Amino acid sequence: MTMRYFKLNAPPSIHGQWRLADPVNAQGQAFQDPFMFTRGNPVSVGGPLKVPLAAPGRPTAYSVAGISEVPIVHERLAQLLTRLAPHDVQLLPVDVEGQSEPHRILVATKTVQCIDDARCAEVLYRTPDDGSPTQDRQYKLIRDLRIDPAKVVRTQLFRPRGWTVVLLVSETLREELMFSGLSGLEFDEVTGPKEEELPAENP
Repeated sequence: MTMRYFKLNAPPSIHGQWRLADPVNAQGQAFQDPFMFTRGNPVSVGGPLKVPLAAPGRPTAYSVAGISEVPIVHERLAQLLTRLAPHDVQLLPVDVEGQSEPHRILVATKTVQCIDDARCAEVLYRTPDDGSPTQDRQYKLIRDLRIDPAKVVRTQLFRPRGWTVVLLVSETLREELMFSGLSGLEFDEVTGPKEEELPAENP
C-alpha cells in the first residue's frame, strides 16, 4: 500500500492563538539568515535562543514563528517527534517569551526530491531574471502541491527539495500526532488527486 503524505500547518492566528516573532539570539539580535531553520538541513547555532511574542494569545503545542515560519514545538511534541522520527529532526532548545514550560525549534534535517510537477495545480519556475541560474531548477510558485510518494524512502518528516517553505509528514506520523491530542496541528494531503481530478458530486 502506497504511503500518503501531508503538509503540516499551524492554524491561522485569527482563531485566537498567539503569534510568534522570528527567533533571536541570547542578546535579542535577529539572525542574519532567519530562513536557516527551514531549509531542510541541520543547523549549528551557539548560545540560548529566544522567540519573542508578536501578539499575545492562546499558546499551541505547534506554532510557526515570524516571516520564516520557523516551527516551534512544546516539549511534549518534541519528545513525540524524537521517538517517531529520530533521524529526521533536530530539536533546538528555545525560550518563548512569557512561557515557563520548555519549547524547541523543530528543524527538518532532510529534503527529498519528490515534487510531482504534472500533478500540482500550478507550477512556476524561477528564471535568470529572478537571480536563479538556469541549470538549477528552482520553484517560484506551487499551487496545490502534489508529491510522488514513491520517491520518499524511510522518511517520516521532511521538506520537498526546491520548495522548502512547506513541512511534510508521513501518514504514519500524522496518525500519531492526531492521536496525541496536541494543539495547533493541521494537515493537508499532498498525495491525493489535484482539484480538477476530483470526482464531481452528484446533484
